[in-house]
Amino acid sequence: MEPTADPAALDAAARALRQVAQNLEAGGSVGAFARQASGCRWTGKAARQFQTSVSGDATKATSLAGELRAIAGLIEDGARKVRQIRAAQAKALADQQKKSNAPVKPLASYPH
Repeated sequence: MEPTADPAALDAAARALRQVAQNLEAGGSVGAFARQASGCRWTGKAARQFQTSVSGDATKATSLAGELRAIAGLIEDGARKVRQIRAAQAKALADQQKKSNAPVKPLASYPH
């Protein structure tokens, strides 16, 4: 069986990645910890270490969100290319049918 690409499935994967990225940027529990850590009255070495750690985690989450969005964009580009290729194939098939006047199997009948 040959590999095939389903543009709708690719778009769904990109949407899922964008949702995860949005959740990461919203902060989730890391964001809540970061807000609490920055506003608390807790002082001392442990407090500073905690604040630094949570702040670093929040920064990493934001960075990962950006990377997920970039990956989602690449997946969407791939889906767009698959659609373009399929449209070109359908046009070529229609042109071939017109030239030969022979019945040609519709593109939708091929596995995808």
